[in-house]
Amino acid sequence: MNAPTTGLIIGIRARYERLADRLRATIGCLLACSLLSSCAVVDKLPEFSKPEPTQKTRIQKPSPTTKKLPRITILQSNDIPAYTGITDELIAQLPESPTIVNLQGSLPSSAEITDKLNKTGNKHIVAIGPLAAQSARKHATGQVIFCQVFNYLDLGLTAANMQGVSMSPPPELQFSAWKKLDPELERVGVITGHGHEGLIAEARKAAKHHGIDLSHRVVRSDKEMLYAFKRLTPEIQGLWLVPDDRVLSRRVLRDIMAYSVKHKRQVVVFHPELLRLGGLMSVGSVDSDVAEQIIAALRDASHRTKSPATALLPLKEIRIEINSPVAQELARQSPLGSRVAAGAP
Repeated sequence: MNAPTTGLIIGIRARYERLADRLRATIGCLLACSLLSSCAVVDKLPEFSKPEPTQKTRIQKPSPTTKKLPRITILQSNDIPAYTGITDELIAQLPESPTIVNLQGSLPSSAEITDKLNKTGNKHIVAIGPLAAQSARKHATGQVIFCQVFNYLDLGLTAANMQGVSMSPPPELQFSAWKKLDPELERVGVITGHGHEGLIAEARKAAKHHGIDLSHRVVRSDKEMLYAFKRLTPEIQGLWLVPDDRVLSRRVLRDIMAYSVKHKRQVVVFHPELLRLGGLMSVGSVDSDVAEQIIAALRDASHRTKSPATALLPLKEIRIEINSPVAQELARQSPLGSRVAAGAP
């Protein structure tokens, strides 16, 4: 092997390793984006490689009346749409322009980040993404409100000065939309790492309300995730896939999607890009809704010295995208025929 070829391979390998590190740091939707931007679509899924334009739904509720708000600093993990969209909404909704500090996907030194935060003179920090939330936990002395973080307990984001906004739309809205797509849906599985008892309890309640039995499995690694899914597949009609980066890897995510297609199991995913791998429906947050919950937390924080370490503030809206070919196939297989697709959200 000649020197130029060796250098090319080393460069590709280094790039792949950097992408893998970034994947672990940014959780959730970035997991799906990184997966599909650096890997080919799963083989033997040609019918789903280019889904038809998907249907989008946004369920809105009135925003609260704006009161006096403190000046803030936005600490942003990186320049990806999942983060910049929320920043743009905050800029649009806040009465005073916030100061923006972008970490560009890497942790600066303690002295550097402390200096950046102190220079702004703002006591209230909005941390977007897990990297920003961890930095704020270590170096911010004032109020911190974080968002776009799924495993917040695992990251220790429970200090008295920290308040989080949920990363996912309410399970009630998710299962309601799923049931409209498939009125015969009765058995769904979900697999996570440890520490999500609150989410699962809320999801079970929502699922039961729609006549769905939710089976939950707790695993410790991506290999256990795939094994648990294969064991669970005969017992369920669909998988509710949540963005737990501790037990999801690019390889296992692709394997799960391929296995679900092979065994005709529906999958509700957390990012539209996963529809390309055969997902039935993607569910996600609405940037303006996330911004409104952050502002509500800021308004509350401005009237107290500390915020209690309570559960995440819930979202009120949901963004839905449907893989039309998969939904149409589901409709053909259903005794209700095309009425299933017609009733899709």
